[in-house]
Amino acid sequence: MDFELTAKLLAVPVAFVTAGYFACASQNSLPLLYEQPPSVSTPIFAGVFYRGAAFVIPTTLVSSAAYAYLACTTPVQRTVYGAAAAALLFNMPLTRIVMIPGINRLIEIGNLSSVEQEKAGQSGEVLKLLEAWNAQNAIRAVLAFAGGVAGLIAVMA
Repeated sequence: MDFELTAKLLAVPVAFVTAGYFACASQNSLPLLYEQPPSVSTPIFAGVFYRGAAFVIPTTLVSSAAYAYLACTTPVQRTVYGAAAAALLFNMPLTRIVMIPGINRLIEIGNLSSVEQEKAGQSGEVLKLLEAWNAQNAIRAVLAFAGGVAGLIAVMA
């Protein structure tokens, strides 16, 4: 079995699929929640977040690991494959450090009483948190796409 070919066949398309998944949530899903009351938007957001994590974490790790393998075994393209792996892996600390506080707050609001949820909605807090998550998620899409493009450039060289 040719491990280098297998890594190439995994790394590049999985990076693009991950980027598309991020972009789809930002483009198609979250904006629909902006006009909904917190009693509707926050449980849906929680579902999007948890389902997304179940998909994105493994795909990010698979693509990054494949790029890391290629960086170790392909000296000529080491820098490009390393950059591709780094672009994808950067999504993990970005999510954990920057995004998780807002995510946790949205989930917390979803677990509040309906009166407290309405207060959070009327104050604009929920909309602000959803919009912030959407913008941050778009950054994750760009990073994953950049990893895919860098990997594709290295594979084509």
